[in-house]
Amino acid sequence: MSDDAISPQRFGLSLAAIDRIKRRRNLKDRGASLAIGVGGVLVIVFILLIFIYLLWEVLPLFGGAELEEGHEYTLQSASGEQDLGRTLFLEVEEQIQVAARVTSAGVLEYFNAHNGHSIEQIRLDHSAQLTHVVRPAADSSDIGLAYNDGSVLLLKNQYGVTFPNDVKTVVPELLYPFGQEPMQFINEPLRLFNYHIDEGQLVIAGLTASGDLQVKKYAIEEDFLTEALTAELEDEIQIAASISMPHNLLLGSNGRWLYLLDRSGQALVYDLQEQAPIGKPVQLTENGLEVTASTLLLGNISLLVGDSAGNIQQWFMVNGEQGKELTPIRSFKLGNAAISQIELAQRRKDFIAQDVDGKLAIFNTTAEREVLERTIDVGGLMVLSPRSN
Repeated sequence: MSDDAISPQRFGLSLAAIDRIKRRRNLKDRGASLAIGVGGVLVIVFILLIFIYLLWEVLPLFGGAELEEGHEYTLQSASGEQDLGRTLFLEVEEQIQVAARVTSAGVLEYFNAHNGHSIEQIRLDHSAQLTHVVRPAADSSDIGLAYNDGSVLLLKNQYGVTFPNDVKTVVPELLYPFGQEPMQFINEPLRLFNYHIDEGQLVIAGLTASGDLQVKKYAIEEDFLTEALTAELEDEIQIAASISMPHNLLLGSNGRWLYLLDRSGQALVYDLQEQAPIGKPVQLTENGLEVTASTLLLGNISLLVGDSAGNIQQWFMVNGEQGKELTPIRSFKLGNAAISQIELAQRRKDFIAQDVDGKLAIFNTTAEREVLERTIDVGGLMVLSPRSN
């Protein structure tokens, strides 16, 4: 009997070795198949998890908005003074820990947004009486103050976050971009006041008691050593504004468009770049209704106007047959009472409106719909946090 009959071989390998190779190959194939199967299942699971997450995020959009009553308190200063004058301006920072207000007594006060306890009071010392406090844009941290001697003071609120003893704490800071001394804008009281600040330019506008519309443009220069800002007068515009019941003065995007609103419903629109009015006065209301609330929507491009019958209209500057013209785009209805306040969201095209009867509603301008309606006796200024929560 030959050796081949005793130990058969193929390709130089014994049959036992070939069987071992086949078994290893089968194990590898099964392992690869199992791994591919598990990987495929995991991919499907991860995709399902992503869809579940997206659904979780989007689902609230299909539900109604909610408004819950939080804290109620009476503001009291750290020194025990309760009367710091009427609150002219109110804001709350992003973390909803610290709020700030400016009072008619010329005091800026930071206080705890949860209990009203005073954190710090800063007296804005000035011999004249504070008459106007404005915010140039909904998403701005700038604040402008006007006094009855025609001077203005421009401020900026800044909020830092620290962690003393591992406790998150918001620390407010008041900045004076152009110094602590007010700028002398004109030499008579202002009936209306507003301003626009952008990189390299400052535009201040005011309606005087004599009925003149005064606009000054300044070039902003920064000291490269101290980073202090200075404003150098570049241009001055004086316009005779024929307006009997002034309501509001607004500066649009880039400080180009100026809107002067009358309570009777008329709006005068000026192109500050061309230094000329845009057509004839625009009638914002119908049937003799009065303008009772107005502001510029986020971005300072469109105008929101509320009237004495609970109507709110959104207006845009559009290209018409005669050039630029102010045109109504959307309308909203709160009730039948006069609109008393319009407060803007800082990061979306939403706004809150309230009428004199206490009815309050949240509107979305893009969808042109009412999101929520309640009756709440605010009895003062409204303010939204930057996150609108």
